[in-house]
Amino acid sequence: MPDARVSETLSVYDCNETRSATSEETILGKDDVVLFHYKIADPQFLNLSIAAPFKPAVSIASSFQRLACNSEINTPLVTKEQLAKKQFSLLSSTVKGDGELFYQELPERNTENQRSVLFIFYFFADQHLTFPPTALFDDPPKYRIEVDRLDVQCAERKALSNRNEFYSASLDLINLISPTQSQLASQNWIELKPDIVSPLSTLHAILCGSKEATK
Repeated sequence: MPDARVSETLSVYDCNETRSATSEETILGKDDVVLFHYKIADPQFLNLSIAAPFKPAVSIASSFQRLACNSEINTPLVTKEQLAKKQFSLLSSTVKGDGELFYQELPERNTENQRSVLFIFYFFADQHLTFPPTALFDDPPKYRIEVDRLDVQCAERKALSNRNEFYSASLDLINLISPTQSQLASQNWIELKPDIVSPLSTLHAILCGSKEATK
């Protein structure tokens, strides 16, 4: 279809097997005119015997399956109400002074030597999302708020981001990054040197019970 501009596909993923099937497909042309539309069945009634297999862990389809089938991933870390009301503890300004930093402890994820926390950036102006060179956008999306979930090791003085969410000025979730366990294992922890004062080192002191932070 030479006039085709956008293809929209509604896919159904099997959460127990690495396979998926198309439920509905629409191809749009200029001014969003529908050039082609075909519906096999509503997603809940689609017979997955027609599903095609895909390679686990290395395909785009496996990423979609992980997102669709894992509630811990597809459920946002925060609500729009929390973002609007800034229901978090103020930590500091950003290093560049272009925003403010907040945090919220996640005690249910804590261990004896490790603390979990939400690290929230509220920027004063829109920021550009960074994508691989192969990603093509007519108008790359921008974000105003970034929410990171961090693990902070108290004794080792290290921090690691294990999830990132990006929200627009209207508080809509526009992108999320949630590495797999194997990807997390290969990531480098951020070292928090005791002689360097930074928002992260201050956060470490608060979470890990530093006497100075208590004061």
